[in-house]
Amino acid sequence: MPVRRIDTVIGVQHRYRGRLGYEAFKEDVDRSLVDQQIRAHQPPDNFDASLAHAPIGSIDLLVAQVPRLESRRSAADSDAPGVFLLFAERGEGTIDFGADRAPIDRNHVVVVPANKRFFVDYSVPPTVAFLGLSDELVEQRYPMLRGQAKSIGGDAPVDWCRRTVFGMARSMKSFEPDSTAELESVLHSSVALLSRSLGGQSRLPLLRFEARRAIENWTELRTLNVASLSMELGVSQRHLHRSFLGSTTSVAKAIRKRRLEEARFLLSSRQRTVTEVAYAVGFSGPSHLTTWFREHYGVTPATYQEDVTDLT
Repeated sequence: MPVRRIDTVIGVQHRYRGRLGYEAFKEDVDRSLVDQQIRAHQPPDNFDASLAHAPIGSIDLLVAQVPRLESRRSAADSDAPGVFLLFAERGEGTIDFGADRAPIDRNHVVVVPANKRFFVDYSVPPTVAFLGLSDELVEQRYPMLRGQAKSIGGDAPVDWCRRTVFGMARSMKSFEPDSTAELESVLHSSVALLSRSLGGQSRLPLLRFEARRAIENWTELRTLNVASLSMELGVSQRHLHRSFLGSTTSVAKAIRKRRLEEARFLLSSRQRTVTEVAYAVGFSGPSHLTTWFREHYGVTPATYQEDVTDLT
C-alpha cells in the first residue's frame, strides 16, 4: 500500500512508501505547506516517509519524518500567505534564502516567510515540524516574525518550544475532542516566547508554565521541592523563582497548593490518618499540614475527615 492514512481526533497522519507514495507525499506537502519541488536522495522505489497534519485552532501543525532529501522553491510568490516556524527533532540540514543561510537542527528555529524562495538540503534523515501562522495572526499577535527569514537560537528557549511541539505531535492520537482550545493556547505560548526572544524579551513566562505543569504531574510529592523542580526543568533555583515574579503566586505557594489538594483527596478516602497523609504529601509533620490546611480550606484536616465520614 503506497499511502496509509490514520485519522485522529484533531488531524490526519499518512505513511508513504515506494514510488507512488513518493508522488503522493510531494502533492500533500505542496497542499499543506507551499508549492515546492522535492527530490529524494534515494531511489523513489525505496522511499519511506510519514506526515501528520493537524489544524489546532488558528495554528497549523505539520510533522514530517523523511529520508534525506532536498526541497526547492525557485521563485518567490507574493500571494503565498503567512509564516512557518521550522523545528527539527533529529537530523540536520540547511535552508538557503539566497543571500542568507540558516541551520536546521535541534538548537534553532527557522522563521520561513511563505512568500519567499528557498532551498533546503537535509544531510541526515530528519524529523521536522512546522507551525503555520496566517498573515493576520502574525500581524495581530507576532509582529516580530514579519519580514525576512530569521534563525532563532542562542539564548532563546528553543529546546522548550521544540519539546512542546513534538510532544504534542506524538500525543496526537490520544487527544480528546474538546482539547483543541487548550492545545492552541500551549502552542501560542511557545510562539509568543520565540517572538519575544527576537525583541530581547524574557523567556520566563514559558518557564512558569512548564513549572506549573511539572508540579501538577508530580506523583511522589514527598520528593517535590524547589530544588528537585529546578533540577527537573534544567534551570537554577534563582531562575525558577524569577519566573513567578509578577504572577499571582510563587513557586513555593504553587507546590504547597499541590500538596494541600492531594492531602484533601487522601483525607476524603479515609484510608490514612492525618499524620500519614501529612508525610505522604511532603509536609514535615501533622502540625505543619494542619496549619496550612486550616488557612486554605477553613477547617483542620481532622475536622474535614470527620465531616466526610459523617456525610457517607
